[in-house]
Amino acid sequence: MAKTVFISWMPYNWRSEALAFGIGAENHFIHYGSFKKIWHAPFKYILQTISTFHLLLTKKPEGVLVATPPVFSALIVYLYHRLTGVPFVIDAHTGSFLDPKWRWSCPLHAFLSRRALCTIVTNDSLYSVVKDQWHAPAFLLEATLPELEHSDSVKTASLEMSPRLNIAVINTFSRDEPLLEVLEAARDLEDCATFYITGNLANAKPKYFSVAGGNVVFTNFLPRSEYVQLLRQVDAVMVLTTRDHTMLLGGYEAILAEKPLITSNWPILKRYFYRGTLYTDNTPADIVQQVRRLLDKNLREQLTQEMRCLKRERREKWNRQVHELRTLLLNSIHK
Repeated sequence: MAKTVFISWMPYNWRSEALAFGIGAENHFIHYGSFKKIWHAPFKYILQTISTFHLLLTKKPEGVLVATPPVFSALIVYLYHRLTGVPFVIDAHTGSFLDPKWRWSCPLHAFLSRRALCTIVTNDSLYSVVKDQWHAPAFLLEATLPELEHSDSVKTASLEMSPRLNIAVINTFSRDEPLLEVLEAARDLEDCATFYITGNLANAKPKYFSVAGGNVVFTNFLPRSEYVQLLRQVDAVMVLTTRDHTMLLGGYEAILAEKPLITSNWPILKRYFYRGTLYTDNTPADIVQQVRRLLDKNLREQLTQEMRCLKRERREKWNRQVHELRTLLLNSIHK
């Protein structure tokens, strides 16, 4: 493919890496300071701006993809577009639209989206926002489904699993994650289940540790290879959100790992994860109920088989959508 770069102002994001890999773009994570620390933002954004301009002027790409939030990354890429005419695509994560701390930036995001080749979104609701409300070109890319092994080697030492039901809770300590409810539910399941809570502990509130029972393991941030190993070892994956219209990367990863999934009972999630999945209303009592259902080995095997079917179906769609995006970008570059 023509020389294309994908820029993300974050320490790491699997969606960005997978999408860059899929379209043959050079992937660059540009980040300084601590992630999700608001008082670091003014300083790191200055450094990220300088680094982004340096990257673009040095690499001289023929096409640019840029992830949001923050919206400032797309603004810098737009300025480069104005200087060079190089087409750019915005990969808008759900937080760009729904996270309270970024809602103020929607008018600016809409301005940039109208000038981008397209804005990638993950669901129909956000597609409608970009296309019908912002009057900008939108591209629907629901899934992120390459192989789990596509990046670094995944061979690493195995974590020691408990003899009970083992559940990976995909978590980043974000505001829309009902972690306290999960921890309360876990206390009622100490006799039969162990919960492995992922996420950088630097972002965790102290009360999480006081609430957690003896069957909760906080893994801290895991390198990609160790994270993949965890997904392969557990019996099921749980990923929850209190925010509607939010697609969950952890759900994609459950599909790839062919593991039964417990996720939140939102319409968008029920439409996408319609096989191999149990749904919860995010209350401790209902989380307990769904986990107890997984104690049935026959049900787990049935859900695993359904996940394998869903994986084949979603991968075919992913490959088709990525090819369409790659073609769109190449046609724009060669105009």
